[in-house]
Amino acid sequence: MQTEMQSGNPRDNVPLDVTRLEHLKTFILEPAAGSTPEQLDDIRNFLKAKGARVENDDIATLSFIDEATRTVVTAGSHKADRSTSDDSTSKSKDATGGASGGEESTDAVDAVPTAAPEQWYMDALRIPETWDRLRSLKNRPVKVCVVDTGIDYRNEALKDAFDDLPAANGGSTVHGGNAWRERKYGHNFVDDNTNPLDLHGHGTAVANIIAGKPTRAGGMPGINPHARLIACKAFDNNLKARLSNILSCIDYCIERGAHIQNHGWNISSNSDALVNAFRVADEKGVLMVVSTGIVTPEGRPQALLRPMDTVPASFISLYRNLLTVAGMQLVPREKMQRRVSRCERTRGGQKACLPKLLGLYEIYDKTRYGVNCSHLVAPAKNIFSTGLNNATVSMEGVSLAVGIMSGVSSLLLSAVVNGRYLRPKFIPMLLEVNNKFMVSAKGKVQWEGYTDCYKALKTVLDCKGEWAKISNVIKVRNHAIWERMRQDTPHKRPTAAQ
Repeated sequence: MQTEMQSGNPRDNVPLDVTRLEHLKTFILEPAAGSTPEQLDDIRNFLKAKGARVENDDIATLSFIDEATRTVVTAGSHKADRSTSDDSTSKSKDATGGASGGEESTDAVDAVPTAAPEQWYMDALRIPETWDRLRSLKNRPVKVCVVDTGIDYRNEALKDAFDDLPAANGGSTVHGGNAWRERKYGHNFVDDNTNPLDLHGHGTAVANIIAGKPTRAGGMPGINPHARLIACKAFDNNLKARLSNILSCIDYCIERGAHIQNHGWNISSNSDALVNAFRVADEKGVLMVVSTGIVTPEGRPQALLRPMDTVPASFISLYRNLLTVAGMQLVPREKMQRRVSRCERTRGGQKACLPKLLGLYEIYDKTRYGVNCSHLVAPAKNIFSTGLNNATVSMEGVSLAVGIMSGVSSLLLSAVVNGRYLRPKFIPMLLEVNNKFMVSAKGKVQWEGYTDCYKALKTVLDCKGEWAKISNVIKVRNHAIWERMRQDTPHKRPTAAQ
């Protein structure tokens, strides 16, 4: 390509670094430093004349409030006397509900993790109940590719959570380099090497939310102890990433066979290359969990009235493999006290004014939202996890809500029922009908609430893992939901603008 371009270019000898993304069928062209605007225009015009669609690189930002991060306690704050082991495996049957044939599933686990008291989001989504129910089932490992600042693979709670490439690959991938390290951990597209070590801490905290396995040395449990992590470093320590590096990560995650890709970032302009990347992921049945974004630290929750306001969450109407996530939080103590007092004055009794009856949760005060870009809400504030140096940290941002939903999705995908398991692309439909209504989410996100993980698992179990039966349950529940909405709002459904 480079030779052809130079031979057809009036301004010859423009050095180009050309990278081909195999699965996305996309080329990334990087001219040498010092190239003139005229030379870049010549390259662009040449490619357009050949019928190619050409766009400039863009910058993405993680949906995270970096200033709110604080180290709470050092390593060992939450010591686990019970941990999960997935060393013993047995073959799972190839089933119509599976992602692919011949995958291994782990035997039923004798012990379950123990959530730390600070992990309020575990109880909110009924994760401990789901763990207890999964004890009696076989579980398969689910691959989650985290596109972020990398992952600290030296972290005590994560060192055994990484995916390995099959031995048949001989430790080599299309990216070459240090084969063992890449096979074990992932890839670094920021520095273009095979060491995805996290130097910021965000990616490590997200990875721990998804798949942390606390040891006696400390750490907090992740949502899915059966998840197998793949690290793809696209973001630098300033939480910024070139879109070209994100595209490289999407291609790499597909190459590694990830069932789920975790994307807790946004860009503010559309991209044909990114639309194509999500289309390819959809065709390959990969679940893409994405963020609606955040407002500035000084801002307030913001409705996104135009689909192009946040990408890739705006792809919500294009692909069924997309799960778009806005943020929620615990109602602040002072605000809850005012609610209870007002309730007691108007209703004249304490039983009807318990906090759990008034609603413990509300829209996160820094989230962006809109029925045209978000399916549901998930916990995003005062999220405790394990960060760098095995320290416990408290963080906030919609990117953490994305990590939580990647963990929930992988937990549901891990269940093997009668030799069957769900395909990743069916997760959004399953979650839609197993959602808890939240008053402040009404008219702001499509499903008007947050996930009930245990209820979603129960739906799978009640149908014995057969997707045809699950699909029928979903249709029946959807009809009931829409009928109830029609009665509540006879003219039209509320929108974010309202």
